[in-house]
Amino acid sequence: MPSEIVQESKMRMDDVSRALRAMNKKGLVECVNPEMKKGRIYALTDNGKKIINEIE
Repeated sequence: MPSEIVQESKMRMDDVSRALRAMNKKGLVECVNPEMKKGRIYALTDNGKKIINEIE
C-alpha cells in the first residue's frame, strides 16, 4: 500500500503516488484493487519482478 511505502521509505505521499503511476504505465506494478479509493494494494508484475532480480 502507498501508505506503507511512505512509512518505510520516508518519501512524501505525492512522490510515492507519482512513482507508482509511472511504474504502472511501464507495466512494472499493478493495482490489485483499483475499485478502492483508499487502501489500494500494488503488486509487482512479472516484468517488475524480472527487473528486481536483475538489479539484485
